[in-house]
Amino acid sequence: MHRPLTLLGLLGSALAGFACTGNIDQGAGGPNPDKGNTGHDPNKPGPMTPPDPMAGALMDKATVPGPNPLRRLTLLEYRNSVRDLLGIDAAQVSVDGLAGDQESALSGFVRGSSLTTGNDAHALMTSADGAAKLLVGNLGKVLPCSPLPSAAGEQDACIDKFIDQFGLRAFRRPLAKAEADALRKLYQDQRGPTVGATFEQAVVTMVSTILQAPGFLYHWELGPNAPVRDGAVIRYNPYEMASRLSYLFWRTMPDDKLFGLAGQGGLTAPEQIATEARRLIADPRAKDAIADFHFQWLEIGGLTDMPK
Repeated sequence: MHRPLTLLGLLGSALAGFACTGNIDQGAGGPNPDKGNTGHDPNKPGPMTPPDPMAGALMDKATVPGPNPLRRLTLLEYRNSVRDLLGIDAAQVSVDGLAGDQESALSGFVRGSSLTTGNDAHALMTSADGAAKLLVGNLGKVLPCSPLPSAAGEQDACIDKFIDQFGLRAFRRPLAKAEADALRKLYQDQRGPTVGATFEQAVVTMVSTILQAPGFLYHWELGPNAPVRDGAVIRYNPYEMASRLSYLFWRTMPDDKLFGLAGQGGLTAPEQIATEARRLIADPRAKDAIADFHFQWLEIGGLTDMPK
């Protein structure tokens, strides 16, 4: 199976520090003196050719990034993200009925499966509803107002803050105006006479809806701002970089530090990105990503279920 050498090199050096040395055999009979050697035996006359410093280098056109594919959260990323978003235990996030992860093109690694059938959507809805209902009696885990408001006007103001703050964390970037307006209308419809939901019930419904939204389920943290062009490519914005770092090293959503840096327009300089990468990989939460990387790389994810 084809492996992404760049990713393997990055994680291999960052996680284990392994190194190897050796020579590349130029055929079954060893080096061919007619083609030149990179070394010289004084007892055997022959030409000595200096090593080519550009050997193995890619042409410039081969290093240009390709299209950025749209990938859904893997099952591990989904559980971890719901855990951190709602402040619950990952074991409480059900993935029953959700299709298993699929291989992502020729990378050798996986992405979340596509949502293509009614059964997929139903399983996701059941999982989201179950996780959201764990907030009953514990709205303080997600609401920005304390104590919980009782007056209608205070509740409406609390919901406005909730949409902005919870929405940013769930979608991993600021909400577009249309997205915020749609969530506000959902709350108003829930509280209206047709549904007649309580404040708590309306919040739980909003959380369940957000957990089923494409902005939460897919790695697509573009946000309402126009893409920034850098020559022939599109530069990752700060929120995209925050998510790429957190899901690479933690398999979950960004933490407050990454969100803060992204909100300040940071995570654009290589030095700052490297600093955050070192911080993330030194955190105990990196264990999930390290284990998941090796399970996929070595294809031993289902090892415990295999017969001896």
